[in-house]
Amino acid sequence: MLRTRELDDQAKYREMKGKAQRVIKQAQKDYWEGYCNTLTNDSKLSSVWKMAKRMSGTNSHYGILNLTENDQIVETSLDKANLLGKVLAKTSSDENYTASFRMRKVAMELKWKSRSMPNDTLFEINEIFNMQELQAAIKQSKKNSSPGSDNISYQMIKYLPKSSLVIFLDLYNKLWLNGQTIPEWKEAIVLPIIKPGTNASNPHSYRPISLTSVLCKIMERMITNRLVWYLEKNNLFNDAQSGYRKARSTSDQLSRLHDSVNKSINNKGFTVGIFSGFSRA
Repeated sequence: MLRTRELDDQAKYREMKGKAQRVIKQAQKDYWEGYCNTLTNDSKLSSVWKMAKRMSGTNSHYGILNLTENDQIVETSLDKANLLGKVLAKTSSDENYTASFRMRKVAMELKWKSRSMPNDTLFEINEIFNMQELQAAIKQSKKNSSPGSDNISYQMIKYLPKSSLVIFLDLYNKLWLNGQTIPEWKEAIVLPIIKPGTNASNPHSYRPISLTSVLCKIMERMITNRLVWYLEKNNLFNDAQSGYRKARSTSDQLSRLHDSVNKSINNKGFTVGIFSGFSRA
């Protein structure tokens, strides 16, 4: 058709192209139906998403492309890791704070350190953990969360008998009473993930995902639950705070703003709203 440019060849080409598209579409449909028939309750959701992306033509890059820093190309895996580590460390550094904020931060830390607490408060917070707290922390964990360097997953912990949980609880309480932690729990496997729509060669285009020990995260969850319980019990949260609190969400703040606007309109007044956000880039 391209060679002759004749109408008969063009019509034949369009006819064959239509047949080919129908065959491909039907083959995709048959394959997808066959694949869905193989899925069970034990099938991993990640494999389903990977299959869907492959069928839609989406390619996934599991390696990191060459990075560029000061017009210099970084090629080896070790150099890439060192560069990304330096960039990510700087991103979360106190150097990003203003001088006034750093001074305020230090002053508030000193204030809270010097503040004395009632004995009953210290007893409630520092009391050893019980089995109910441990089981609640395990139940709250995400079963598909990736393990840390020790390769111990949440699934392993969830299926342990109670006799094994007693051993874990004893370990946690010893660490808690002695104010210590296991050195390996301070280590993490950091996976750099490219931000959508950014330049893959720019080291600032990556966000980190840290894989830490599941055993450490369970203890962190127990501590967090206890602190949140204490703060809620003693009404130490600001009543306007909805973030990081149970049974509260953005809808609460929107309802609060809507109510304030209506009251201002009825009273011929004004409502001032301040919105802050951040860029994904």
